[in-house]
Formats: sequence, structure tokens, C-alpha cells
Amino acid sequence: MMHLKLRLVFPGLLAVLALAPVACGGNLTSGGLSDVEVFVAGNDPGENGGATATAAAPLVLPLDAPVPAEARASGLPMATGTILGTVTVVLQVELMGSDRRWVQITDGPQAVTVGLTGTNRSLLAARPLGAGRYIRARTTFLRVEAEVEQGLVVEGEEVTGTIPVELPLAGLRVEEGLFLELEEGDPGRLVVALNSQLWLRLVNANLRRVPQSIFQQAVRIRVF
Repeated sequence: MMHLKLRLVFPGLLAVLALAPVACGGNLTSGGLSDVEVFVAGNDPGENGGATATAAAPLVLPLDAPVPAEARASGLPMATGTILGTVTVVLQVELMGSDRRWVQITDGPQAVTVGLTGTNRSLLAARPLGAGRYIRARTTFLRVEAEVEQGLVVEGEEVTGTIPVELPLAGLRVEEGLFLELEEGDPGRLVVALNSQLWLRLVNANLRRVPQSIFQQAVRIRVF
């Protein structure tokens, strides 16, 4: 009689274990995977940038573009005009799933150099993630350094050369909410929009550096 009970109980237990959800890529999923690609843009291409946008159709923030309140209060002189050159960043990107766990998209910190104008995006990283919902992004910047060729004018004086952003030794961590719904086999794309045309205008011409707080308010990461 005892042997009969054991035969009845254990098959049921095995069935329950087989139905238990499995964590994949930092998010509880039904087992499906989807690719996530992260790009970097020197200036935010916006919703109308599109995959066919080229440097021949540059996107430049207007001179009356919104300026962070802290930047206005800082009293720093604003530069004007279209700024040409490149910006090099070393960064890593993570996403938070609906299970509140972070998943790293980059394989550690990665370096990329992009133009200060135009709508071209450079691929930073790509990796498969579990299908599901991702609700927050965290970007850690370890280096941000612009090489200005021309167009940066502050108080009537042109500023060229290397202009870094002041960052903590441990890096600058920027977090913001987003909504990324990944379906199995359907890739997701993110862009880290540096908005260089905005924060470079607020350079401290004497120190030739951009304050961390100004850069932090200008940079964005979004789904496209």
C-alpha cells in the first residue's frame, strides 16, 4: 500500500517542476530570445532620423533649444553655431527587466567614436536577451571627450581641440525609465543620444571642460 502512494505522488511533483519558469537573460520569460542592439549618436537623431539618414542631412539642435535649468543658473557663457568634430565615449549599458534585475548589454565598458553632427548611429553592442518587458536603462560613462574642429564659439572666441566632460573616477551613472517589449525573434534597438551640440555650447572656455551636471542632463537613452 505504501509503494502505491509513492508512485502517485512523485509523478505529480515532477510535473510541477517541469512547469516552473526559467530565468533567461535577467528576465522571466517563456523561453524565447530576442536580439537587442545598442547604438550611440553624437546628436539625437530623433524619431524621424530613420535608417536611411546620412551625414548629408545633418540634424543640429536649434540655438533656442531648451537648456537644462542648472546650466542656465550656472552663468556659463553659451556657444553658438554648428560644432564640427567627433566625440569619443567609453561606456557600458544595462537594462532592468520586469523582475527588477539588471542585465548588462555591453561586454564591460566599450569605446566608440561618433561625429558631433548628423544622424548616423554607431553600433555599440548587440546581444540576445530573454523575451519580455524591460523598464529601465542604466548607462555608465567612464570617458567622454570631444575633439572640436570648428564651429564652437564662446564669447566671440573660437574654441578647438580636446574638450572633456568632467567625470568621477568611478564613472558617471545615468538612469532613466523606458519601455522595451521584446518578442521572440523580434529585435529591439536602443540609442544612447549624447546630444553633443547642446552640452558643448555650455563649455567653460577658461577650463576647456564641460561640467558633469550639464552633460548628465543632456544625454538620453531611448528606444527607436
